[in-house]
Amino acid sequence: MNLELKGKGEGGKKKGSGSSMPELLANYCDNLLKKGGVKLEEDQIEERLEKVVQLFSFLQDKDMFNEYYRKALAKRLLNDKSASDELERSLISKLKLRCGQQFTTKLDGMITDISLATDLKKNYDTFKKDDAESADIADISVTVLTTGFWPSYKQCDLTIPPELIGCLESFIRFYDEYKKHTKLTWLHTLGHAMLDVKFAAGKKKLEVSIYQGAIMLLFNEKDTYTFTEVQQAINLPEEEVKRYLISLSCGKAKVRRAAASEASFSGSCRNRSFAIFHGIDATRTVCALRCCGRVARARRLRTVRLSLWIGSSRTSKPLKPMHNEPRVLSLLCTESC
Repeated sequence: MNLELKGKGEGGKKKGSGSSMPELLANYCDNLLKKGGVKLEEDQIEERLEKVVQLFSFLQDKDMFNEYYRKALAKRLLNDKSASDELERSLISKLKLRCGQQFTTKLDGMITDISLATDLKKNYDTFKKDDAESADIADISVTVLTTGFWPSYKQCDLTIPPELIGCLESFIRFYDEYKKHTKLTWLHTLGHAMLDVKFAAGKKKLEVSIYQGAIMLLFNEKDTYTFTEVQQAINLPEEEVKRYLISLSCGKAKVRRAAASEASFSGSCRNRSFAIFHGIDATRTVCALRCCGRVARARRLRTVRLSLWIGSSRTSKPLKPMHNEPRVLSLLCTESC
């Protein structure tokens, strides 16, 4: 049996920081099963998975492998990075034969949650057509994760923007009828949104995280915010707000511009102000916000990432010259009885 298991020293982050065998084996599986991983035919991957399970049988700490593998599987499923559902199920079946059904209960549950998301979306869309209060909200896609199956995720007390409150309330009304006696807890750290943003050069689509979207939607109310005002409005810790503002105002050209742009965020940020950057155009990918009067431009890119999702935008209030509209929301929440 010949498997090349690369640790952090060869293909990863730091040399000299050793990885355990369960972690190496889980990382190898992740590389086989994720999109953009190894370039092999499906039957070749299947053959390597069989060898992985043979090697797995010699591990002393199989539970540690299970935990590493579960975290990697969660990233693949939630980020739509899994190369093949059949291969995912195949490896889980092989592990089940080796260690029994209880060993793979959480893994099976995660696969089931994702497979049910499509039917849940269809049922919710049907509900929304008959629900008068849901007539003027953005398109929303919610994945419900069963508590206990998935890894734990960080939760923050985000102040939900008014533009998104109707979306959440609509889905909660639907789910109360769809499955009674359950409680939903929203995981905003895993969600993302597609915003229609009207710049001076025209309308652009921005795919952002829920936290980035909450910041962008603030600029529907006024043109300029200080750091303190942003933090108070969205109710996140200072370091979290700083991280999201850097991502919005420093652009993608971090290799060339990071030293100058991110340096402006060192120390206290409370007196710095931010505004929508008017100079965005169709030929360049640039930052969305202006910080301290300085504009951080990104270099010209050959391709621009666009979303494939299509939804209806809100039209209930007059459009401003610079206006951000939630178009598509992809949210996650956990379910508990």
